[in-house]
Amino acid sequence: MRPLRAGQTRSSGLLSRDRCPEPLRWCPRWTPYIRSRSTSPPRLASLDYVSGGRAGWIVTAAEAPEAAAAVGRSSVTGAALGQEAAASVEVSRRLWDSWEDDAVIRDVGTGRYIDVDKLHYADFETPAGFAGPGYSVKGPSIIPRPLQGQLPVLAAASLIGEVPVEAVDAVLVSAPTPELLAAEVRDVRARVGAGVAVVAGLDVVLDARGQAAAARGALFDGGRAAFTGSADGLADFLADLLKEADGVRLHPASLFVEIEEPGPPGAAGLRRRGALRPVLQDGTFRDLLGLERPASRYASAPAVPAGAGK
Repeated sequence: MRPLRAGQTRSSGLLSRDRCPEPLRWCPRWTPYIRSRSTSPPRLASLDYVSGGRAGWIVTAAEAPEAAAAVGRSSVTGAALGQEAAASVEVSRRLWDSWEDDAVIRDVGTGRYIDVDKLHYADFETPAGFAGPGYSVKGPSIIPRPLQGQLPVLAAASLIGEVPVEAVDAVLVSAPTPELLAAEVRDVRARVGAGVAVVAGLDVVLDARGQAAAARGALFDGGRAAFTGSADGLADFLADLLKEADGVRLHPASLFVEIEEPGPPGAAGLRRRGALRPVLQDGTFRDLLGLERPASRYASAPAVPAGAGK
């Protein structure tokens, strides 16, 4: 679905967060290299190419014994899940960097498609004290470096600590009620600092089609704060929330009902209030988050030996 949406949109970020073992989620139960041909870094890099640089990754950690058994790994729980998520982020970033930006040369005269001096080993090994079965990833990746260089990586605030804050580009924040959401954003901001974007999550039920939001009986199972009311009321709430948060991730009760006006719920009201930036057409997801495109960490490192990776 994401590749399809990539061709139909110009300003929307496309984030991968599917529950394993379904497609596209890079579940921490699988080692990155085993999964690399169907999910994770190469597939996310492919989505980045298809979307013109608008792909991103929401890192999650959940117990999934069936997924672990499918690849011969033991199931882990608790803090070990966070350790595996942190390892997944690190090896992903190394694999995305393992091709320098100009590695693909398409030299017809010499018959070379890539310059092997621009390919690098990831050389990742799980650290000492790793709770689950250890693994290593040699690399390089099987696909060139993403258009964004590094896809933006987002993680829930509950993972920060096990996943180093410097390993993510944005933190997702939730709270049980709308009244507590701004305070939770401030608390997370104090923990992660100003260098990481803080994005609040909010379920949304709007008055629609002649029916009051409270009467629609919408049900959510995410444990997030939920706004119930009019589109103008939502715009007022978001305008105040965005004084604390860098962004808001909305979860509509129904895509067919809440999103009847162009753009996300409340967007028109926010634009009238001057609380929303202009739509960034044909920009990257990193541009949207205000992130610069990073250089490859291996740009000046020793290359893959001649004859490898051709």
